[in-house]
Amino acid sequence: MRRRVQWQMWFVVTVTALLLAGQADADPTIEYVADPGPAQNPTAFDSRPGTSGNQHWTLFSVDPNPQVAAGPVSIGGVPAWQIDTAGTPGVREVQYLTLLSPAERALARTSAWRISVIVRLPDQANLPLGGIWVDLLVGDGPGNLGTDFQMLFGTDASGDPVVVLPTVANTTVGQMFTIVGGADAFHRYDLVFDPAGVTADLFVDGALALAAYGGSGGQPLARFLFGDNSVGLGDTVAQFNLVRWESIAPVPEPSPFALVAVCCSLAWATRRKRLRDLADRRDVM
Repeated sequence: MRRRVQWQMWFVVTVTALLLAGQADADPTIEYVADPGPAQNPTAFDSRPGTSGNQHWTLFSVDPNPQVAAGPVSIGGVPAWQIDTAGTPGVREVQYLTLLSPAERALARTSAWRISVIVRLPDQANLPLGGIWVDLLVGDGPGNLGTDFQMLFGTDASGDPVVVLPTVANTTVGQMFTIVGGADAFHRYDLVFDPAGVTADLFVDGALALAAYGGSGGQPLARFLFGDNSVGLGDTVAQFNLVRWESIAPVPEPSPFALVAVCCSLAWATRRKRLRDLADRRDVM
């Protein structure tokens, strides 16, 4: 009986180990999540496993001393990180940036991924498009400018939120969607990339809004950022509850080698057990 239990335990452990050998590591996630508790500065929050002290978001600004009002707020009980350039003199731009690792850059170029943003724009008419943005730049070093996937936010004359997916670099020319009647509220935007078509679809509050977005010309960098980009555009304000880039590639099936190894292990273990049983019967006789 003891041998039977040992054999069963050995078999379960072996099969599990071999199946896991065919699996990929956990998909990376880069995110800022607002916290209603102690203030979480985006410059010090990154959920990627293995990061030392979660120090991956860094302040990026064309002004070495940006005077933009930025900090934690609560809007209707929803925690957020607010960026407000109203009344700020001089150069105005404050963004939070993280560079992609070589592995993350490769995933961004060849695998399915999703950018998720929950953000609120106030009920204010004609906030400039692109003053608030989220940007995934997938470059691959000098000589390869890569592709820039952006979401540019603003409001129309009624104060309703507008999002643009630019198709011409450094402009607001591109695909546009307006949330009619959606002013003064948090909304969720999910940009989902399909590597087969090399394009992304935009879902707003769970419904398909824009399709087949191919991005625009980029730079030889690989980065993910969000924040204010209002230099020369005018006052902007927004509250970010969530900013996330994540790989959503399907978990790979166990490799053929692993499956073959499992079958061979099962046959070998079964034969070994039969020989032991036969030996036990002879001992009894």
